[in-house]
Amino acid sequence: MSLALLAGCAEPPRTVTAAASQGVRMSTAESIGTFSKKQAMKDVRHLAGDIGVRVRTSSAEKKATRYIARRFRSMGYNVNVQKFHVDDGVSHNVVAWWPGSRRYPLIVGGHMDSVPDSPGANDNASGVAVILENARLYAGTEQAEWVRFVAFGSEEYGTDDHHHVGSEKFVKRLRGKGRRRL
Repeated sequence: MSLALLAGCAEPPRTVTAAASQGVRMSTAESIGTFSKKQAMKDVRHLAGDIGVRVRTSSAEKKATRYIARRFRSMGYNVNVQKFHVDDGVSHNVVAWWPGSRRYPLIVGGHMDSVPDSPGANDNASGVAVILENARLYAGTEQAEWVRFVAFGSEEYGTDDHHHVGSEKFVKRLRGKGRRRL
């Protein structure tokens, strides 16, 4: 829904200003710009093409984790990379929030891993690209205080025949009030 609203704006795409990338909040008048299909496709191409297949606990999933965390940080977000064990390996969630944001905001998430033999462009990478682009649009705005962005790892089925592990780990790590707000 927000994608349709953002894509329909007539303004040119907004870049993250130096002030916004340093955690300075912009006024509502300067707030949300236009969704950049070009930037979103750049992220999809990097995740699905340059990094490629991102099976959970793989080195490629780790590369995706680092890329996504770097993108959030470049926009001025605080980032926490949550580490957890699955399938006799380690996977990660990338959690990003604007400095000074609400403690229990709206969660916007998608998963970064892919199934074996698939670059995961049409689901996994595209979902993360939309999250990153929305984070870019919200950076430094009042709206950023109400959103926490999460790129989940280990959402596809693994050798233990479980899926949605990253999002389950994220929820289990929330304290009581955070869980009640979901």
